[in-house]
Amino acid sequence: MRIYGAYTRGIDGHLFMVSAAPNRAGRLHVAGVSDTEAQQTATTVTHALKRLGIGEVGADVRLMPAGTGDPPLATGRYSGTLELPIALALLAVAGKLPVDRIADVVAVGGLAPYGANDGAGVRCTGAGGTTSIAHAAEARGLRLIVAEDQAAAASAECRETIGAVSLEELVAGLSGDQDGKPLPPRTTAPKRRDPGAWPITEGNLRALEIACAGWHNIHIVGPDGHSLPQYGHIAQALLSDLAGEAVRETTSIHGVAGIMAPWTARITEPPLRIPHYTISRGAIAGSRGRPGEVNLAHNGILVIDQPTEFDRDTTDALAAVAEDGQTVTYRYTPVEHSIRMPARFRLMVTSRPDEIDTRRHRAAGLLELCDIEITGGMQTDTAMPPERLQAGRERVDRAAAILGDAPPRLVGGRTAYLTASRRIRVVAQTVAALDGRRQIESEDLAEAERLIYRGDRG
Repeated sequence: MRIYGAYTRGIDGHLFMVSAAPNRAGRLHVAGVSDTEAQQTATTVTHALKRLGIGEVGADVRLMPAGTGDPPLATGRYSGTLELPIALALLAVAGKLPVDRIADVVAVGGLAPYGANDGAGVRCTGAGGTTSIAHAAEARGLRLIVAEDQAAAASAECRETIGAVSLEELVAGLSGDQDGKPLPPRTTAPKRRDPGAWPITEGNLRALEIACAGWHNIHIVGPDGHSLPQYGHIAQALLSDLAGEAVRETTSIHGVAGIMAPWTARITEPPLRIPHYTISRGAIAGSRGRPGEVNLAHNGILVIDQPTEFDRDTTDALAAVAEDGQTVTYRYTPVEHSIRMPARFRLMVTSRPDEIDTRRHRAAGLLELCDIEITGGMQTDTAMPPERLQAGRERVDRAAAILGDAPPRLVGGRTAYLTASRRIRVVAQTVAALDGRRQIESEDLAEAERLIYRGDRG
């Protein structure tokens, strides 16, 4: 008896096969994962089957990669994704489920059989990375079973998805005793905050448009520290909703991180992340195959406020990721492998003049990546009407269409080592695109020279 399960490695979904056969020992034995994981999974599944009124099921269960393209389970994050496929396989072995009903099923999720009372059912629990797993299942023409709160994300990728709240409900549906419940409506993430009431000058808004359109990193200096991160929300309002592969990548990253709201199918809005300076290096750059803040900001904006307060190792790691556009985690046990996740974002560094004057060296790596520098947070700033932001978004969209898939900020070598003249030309290319032109003119170069970040180079 076989059924498929799934797990994630980075943001990629992979399948594994669960094979189950009766044994004479009268106990459940799980092989193919670590002893600790196998014991915990066997205990949870055994208790779940008892709640269904099924006694001890003696079976040998083995987990193995589903195909040659699927790496060993030891390279993935499969915690919480083993119980459901194993339970369904054992129910088929015990004759409680038709074998043919689960032959083309990918069951992903865990079980929570420890209810508050004996009458409580065995609840199905969701697992991170449902979007990636559903994409892998769809590529192989398989059906997918997930916890109901993750069904919307799964159904956006897979043609046939079954969402279930409890194991009892799932067994009844697979046995044909009752029709499955309709899936919840597909929804998107909550709408982004409206920044229309926040003050900004016309010149600074123009600089944000250039930064957003050309993926230019920007440094904002201002006396009012509390108001500087607001520029991240304004920049986010200048970006249109994501589309195509960007939606899938962003949704996969947030799904693997486990921060997608229930019933959310897609994340279509560019993310905005503003980590606090107390954040650790692992939390910002990712660790053990889990996304960090740089990954969560992929296709969006990452705001680093008070950069000199961040740990030096953290800022160095952040600068390296901003250069490479991805994070790479190397793991050597139990199997040597690497996990790569995209991290391409627009970097916004906000600081006060005093901290930059006295402790510039602590943020030098980040500041060297900035193409543009402006002064913000002034009391003379005025609130920008919503229609002005809408006009700015339209210009950014037009510029993005002209620049295509290769904005000047992302090509032409490592930007930390660009000369001032090269930076001016890169920014001028975006300025021309904002005005609907491909050819750079003298006024584009003049505007770029006024905005360019020079640091200590003069």
